[in-house]
Amino acid sequence: MVTGDQCRLYRQKCLSPVAEAIIYTKCRCSVTVSHVFLTLTVKEQMPNIFQDLSADLKPRVFFPAVSIGLILGLLVVILEISFAAMIFAGELSHLAIRGAGLTLFGGFICCLVVALTSSFKSSISVAQDAPAAIFSGAAAAMAAQTLTGTGDMFMTIVAGLMLSTLLTTVFLFLVARFRLVHFFRYIPYPVIGGFLAGSGWILSTGSLEVMLGAKLDLLNPGMLLGASSLVLWLPGTALAVVLFSVLRKFSHFTILPAALILGVAVFHLALFLADISLDQAREAGLLFEALGTGGLWPVFSWSDMTTVNWQAVFSQLPVLLTIPFIALMGLLLNMNGIELASGREIHMNREIMANSLGNFLAGLGGSHAGYSALSLSMLGLKTGAYSRIVGLTAAVVMGLTLFWGGFLVSIFPKAVLGGFLMLLGFFFLWDWVVESRKKMVWSDYLIVLVILVIIAWLGFFQGVMLGILLSVILFVVRFSQVPVLRNASSGLNIQSSRVRPLPHKKILLEQASRIRVFRLSGYLFFGSVNSLVENIDKQMQGGSDKYFAVMDFSDTTGVDVSSVSAFVRLMNRLGSYGAEVVFTGASPLFLYQLNQHLGLLHSHEHFKSFPELDHGLEWAEDRIIEEQLRLFETGEDIHARTRLFDCVADEMLCRLEQLEQAEKVMHQLDDYAGHLQLETDQVLIRPGEKAGGIYWIQQGKVHEVHHDGVKEISGAEFGPGDVINLKGFFQDTPVPGLYKAGSACRILYFSRENLNSLQKHHPAGAAMLYSVLLKSVTAQPGI
Repeated sequence: MVTGDQCRLYRQKCLSPVAEAIIYTKCRCSVTVSHVFLTLTVKEQMPNIFQDLSADLKPRVFFPAVSIGLILGLLVVILEISFAAMIFAGELSHLAIRGAGLTLFGGFICCLVVALTSSFKSSISVAQDAPAAIFSGAAAAMAAQTLTGTGDMFMTIVAGLMLSTLLTTVFLFLVARFRLVHFFRYIPYPVIGGFLAGSGWILSTGSLEVMLGAKLDLLNPGMLLGASSLVLWLPGTALAVVLFSVLRKFSHFTILPAALILGVAVFHLALFLADISLDQAREAGLLFEALGTGGLWPVFSWSDMTTVNWQAVFSQLPVLLTIPFIALMGLLLNMNGIELASGREIHMNREIMANSLGNFLAGLGGSHAGYSALSLSMLGLKTGAYSRIVGLTAAVVMGLTLFWGGFLVSIFPKAVLGGFLMLLGFFFLWDWVVESRKKMVWSDYLIVLVILVIIAWLGFFQGVMLGILLSVILFVVRFSQVPVLRNASSGLNIQSSRVRPLPHKKILLEQASRIRVFRLSGYLFFGSVNSLVENIDKQMQGGSDKYFAVMDFSDTTGVDVSSVSAFVRLMNRLGSYGAEVVFTGASPLFLYQLNQHLGLLHSHEHFKSFPELDHGLEWAEDRIIEEQLRLFETGEDIHARTRLFDCVADEMLCRLEQLEQAEKVMHQLDDYAGHLQLETDQVLIRPGEKAGGIYWIQQGKVHEVHHDGVKEISGAEFGPGDVINLKGFFQDTPVPGLYKAGSACRILYFSRENLNSLQKHHPAGAAMLYSVLLKSVTAQPGI
């Protein structure tokens, strides 16, 4: 821990206010931040950790876990050195050994922290490839800017690594703290696939840069095909191809360690047979530069931060800001894969918080960002070593290499390290360029390919942003094809619940086709509304009479503000036809936006809104009846009035005959019915009450009343011969509305028990009753 005196000394030596602020923050706040993380992660889980470790000390768990941990530790050491070679590639290759100390420290600390805090006991978290691949381009740009300016090249890159990893720490912490993980799962699948395919390309080309020791230029074939170059990259590529072919058919955990040992042994045997010394091989570019004796850590001191070129660091801030997002996506993908492959529940917030703590400590050591690895974490479970000892053993191997085994790095061939790096790239490319074709439709798969090409051409940020843009466009196109018009009907098929006199019913029967009802559903946005407008406009054309377009929004989940202008356009078109527009069930926000648009244009006279479809239908029906009655009064349509009078007279005579026949039937069934006498406003059925039978009105009127929370709303009206609660014949269901007498009433009540008795003892009477009920309900509304 840095003391207060050291803080003041460093502040006096600082060449940049930014460096001063960072060092001061590290000195004063590192203990506080660490305490917060430990409180939220390790401290809460400490009893479980000790319990897990004590249970895993049994020989049948301990020895397999240690052996798998040793193998994983060795693999991670090689991987982290490869990532350092990727970051410090080309002109920076002379810094790769020092960089290996940074990446190896990140792998060590992430593995240690997550092994102790993860909900998946064999979880392995390391400084990862994707952040390293993204940062490699930024590292080259920082180095180039430092060469033309001031500052130390290595420490400038270290500062960039620290900044990107600490940004990742904050991002992961906020996502876990405020439980935002589900929001970030909505990233389009093709975008993630394209990103991973792009990662495979960067890893593959980055492996060539590791083996060549220079920046790769694909436009210069001689760089790869020269005799001296072939010796550098061809063996590693052959190793990657062979391992890729073998691992696609076999998955034994000894394949990779055996290939590693065999590759190193064959390389040094070839050097021995060719009588080439290690120094000569190093000069030829086959080995990394020797570090000498001792370990790879520490790599720098805090006083070295005064030599950072902060201008070069902040010039790469757009690239650095993509790394936290990429780390979160990689972590979510890996943990979802672990959950699916293992069949065990993963506590996602806990995993994100654990990886956030690991990144915080790794960032202080200058490492790039990391997160839990899918394949490494599953290795322990698949081999029967599901224990935290796996991760702890791997961390011990990395720690020993980091602090005491740095000299071993110089004997690892670049071809072997580059081959392992290329192998990872091959797996990414195979999974997301070849295998993903079987899982995606062509449109999604093309997005993956486009992102891959853009990443290879321009970079990660441009590729991911273009992929998101293409996915949004594809989503809009697909969503616009989802029909939002649930159904379209006329007033012949759907009427309001208002009970009208027989003449009015006959008028509506003749004129109801002038009411067009369009019931909308789902979410309305500009893409789907445009096709909706064209559909409604087409159905409303061609009529000489005045039409009413009733648009019901009751089943919609929302309306996009961009779609309001489309409705305004529709209203203008319908207005030119002389049609009236009625909106029912629309939200106040939509109506407000609609009025704002109409106010900017002109006053619109053909626009009405109602809270319910029934009210809108009632209003349109009233307009048709008023219009027709006005024609009758002025004598403009004498033939229609005469025809209506004759039709109503015939209907009334038929109705009276039916009522007379019904009275005779009811008189015969008097023993099976209960007799009710109601005064005006007396309640027949209360809301929620189970009536347990049906009611037949002999005399008087009964009103149905609903309460909307503020006032009572009148509904259907029932008169002589009408039936109430026909459903009560089949089952005891609560009645939704209130039924009360509109005048003095006489009512017959048939309970379900009496109806059953009627069916049993008087089948003929039951048949007559059913005939009466069926004729009644065809002439009036029931419930």
